[in-house]
Order: sequence, then structure tokens, then C-alpha cells
Amino acid sequence: MPSNVSRLIMQEKNSNRSTILVVDDFEELRSSLRLWLEQRGHKVVEAGDGEEAINVARLEHPDLILMDIGMPERSGLSATYEIRKDPDLCDIPIVAVTAYDAELHADALKAGCVECLAKPLDTDKLDKLLGTLL
Repeated sequence: MPSNVSRLIMQEKNSNRSTILVVDDFEELRSSLRLWLEQRGHKVVEAGDGEEAINVARLEHPDLILMDIGMPERSGLSATYEIRKDPDLCDIPIVAVTAYDAELHADALKAGCVECLAKPLDTDKLDKLLGTLL
């Protein structure tokens, strides 16, 4: 049974974890990204489309959002514009994640994303970016 000191240290460690919202319509990508981020000590919440991303962001107030751009129903660009309009969420860094071309990267930055990463993700680049943004 852990001592009170051990419990306190664990609570403090867990309270310092960053919460990252991973948004992608492919469950396999969300799952693998979740595992990778959790191994680095982050708490991960997920959304499968832009509308769900807005709702989860309002509920969880994540420290960072990794937003797929090309999704059915509501795109990541549309969700980013909506999140940027919300005074409670507008300061959350949003990183666009997309397999599309450089023109869409420019659209993502215009929508309010702070960076754009290409799929498949370069985990070294993502790791450095997380260190900068969190």
C-alpha cells in the first residue's frame, strides 16, 4: 500500500500532465497517437470529427489540440474557426495534421492553427513541437 507521501507525489505528477485532444476520423490513427502520447505522460482525449472536437474542447479545456483537417461532416478547418471564436478556448494551441498539400497548410494557419504537420507524422518533429507548445 502506498504511503501518503507516495500518493501525494503521484497526484502532483498526474496533475502536471498536459491534456491533448486528438481529432481524427480514423480510429486507428487516434489510438496509435494516444498510445504514443500517453507513453510520454500526457492525458489524451479524442474526437472523431470537427463537431465532436468542439464539444470535447469545451468540456475538457485541453492544453493542445492535434486537429486532422480533412474529415467528413465538419472539417478540421471549420472546427478550428469555431474554437478560435470561443473566448474560453481561443488560446489553446491547435496543430493541424493533414495528408493534404501545402495550400491546405496555408488555409490551416489562416484558420488559427499554430503549426501544420504532414501525415504520416514525424514523431521526432511532433515531440519537439510538444516541448515548445506545452
